[in-house]
Amino acid sequence: MADSEIPITQINLHHSKGASAILARSMAAMQTGISLIQEPWLLKNAVMGLRGCGNLYYTRSESKSRTCVITKGLNATFLPQLSGEDLTAIQLRINLENGRFLDVLVGSAYMAYDSKEHPPLLVKKLVAYAEERGLELLLGCDANSHHVAWGSTGINPRGEDLHDFVMGSRLVILNRGTEPTFLDCRRQEVIDITICTEGVSELVGDWRVSNEPSGSDHRLIGYTIRHSREIIWARNPRNTNWEGYRQELSDRLSKAPTRFHDKDDLDRAAQCLTEAISDAYEANSPLRLKNNSTRLPWWNKGLSKLKAEVRKLFNKAKSSRVPAHWEAFRRSQRRYSKEIVKAKRKSWWEFCEAIESAPEASRLCRILSSSQSPHLGCLKLPDGDYTNNTTETLKHLMEVHFPEFQSNQDLQAEEVVPFPREVYRPREWSLAAKVVHPEGVEWAVKTFNSFKSPGPDGIYPAFL
Repeated sequence: MADSEIPITQINLHHSKGASAILARSMAAMQTGISLIQEPWLLKNAVMGLRGCGNLYYTRSESKSRTCVITKGLNATFLPQLSGEDLTAIQLRINLENGRFLDVLVGSAYMAYDSKEHPPLLVKKLVAYAEERGLELLLGCDANSHHVAWGSTGINPRGEDLHDFVMGSRLVILNRGTEPTFLDCRRQEVIDITICTEGVSELVGDWRVSNEPSGSDHRLIGYTIRHSREIIWARNPRNTNWEGYRQELSDRLSKAPTRFHDKDDLDRAAQCLTEAISDAYEANSPLRLKNNSTRLPWWNKGLSKLKAEVRKLFNKAKSSRVPAHWEAFRRSQRRYSKEIVKAKRKSWWEFCEAIESAPEASRLCRILSSSQSPHLGCLKLPDGDYTNNTTETLKHLMEVHFPEFQSNQDLQAEEVVPFPREVYRPREWSLAAKVVHPEGVEWAVKTFNSFKSPGPDGIYPAFL
């Protein structure tokens, strides 16, 4: 395990295709990460533009969902009983030092400005759920309310109600300073807030409002949370020294046994062959730290220049508050978003035109035909309650789909009768394999029927 930090982003995308692409690019560079999103880009009530960033969670219904959560490199459980159109909740485990861990509820909430109840009922239900079960909570909100406690210029009734609820629930507001999270040519205000329990506040650091262009009228909020992650090492077959592999495999096989008297000799020869292949591969394919970050094929130098131009004009407009400067910034941002869409479309066409083989065409068909892959979450039980964790979910699935299933502890292991060594013959054993282990028929027949008849001394020669 290694001490590290999970970067967390929080933003209202304002249903923008360009803003979604900008967020996707930032998520692609992360090994692990969490993104709390409000008002994502929707198409036929499905969240678009974010499917390649990691595991995407949101409530799928006939109405439009205004929140979603993305996790990358982390195991999370979706909580449908606590989620809805304006709230998406998941549960994940944060690893701490010395083998300790912390179960945390993570949510993204949109509090509509025309809502009669503030905060919404789902948010209250989520806070009560965390308190009842002793879980920690981290919630990113587009609050659409003002209060000086989180840096707004004033206080309105909605903000006062939300502040009273937060203080009454003994939650912590993570906002720092008065840097506006929403701004346009008319006003600049802090309406996006981050709240959490005391246990999470001790792990969160570097809360800030980013100056990078987001493509939305809301600015991106970033912070980190401490997490001890497992170091994963892996080998990439593409980087294998195949010449060295062949040479080393040949040297090792030259020392392998070539004559067999009984089944045990065959088993030892098979083990020797397996070890030779594995050792030769491992010796010529070095271990490297696994990297989950990816490079987006549609990003180019032109977009980098436009990004720098947008950031420069934004800083100028924010400091001067001159309408002409704001108009110049908006024009540059619209151009930036359009160029992103063009670059993505061009990259997709180039990918499609480059397809020449059947495997590539099959992969394209799978991309176009598949929907968002489902994620294991809490399931509703017959009594109306929901499972609380992954273990209970798996147990319920087994009970429903395999009602007569018994655990391995309840089953008695079948006694395996070994073949008498004095009567052992390869062809006879391959036929017996059909009865003993049906799944191994092809392997058994191919392996043992490939031997010649025994020689004068009764020994079977092998074909290596």
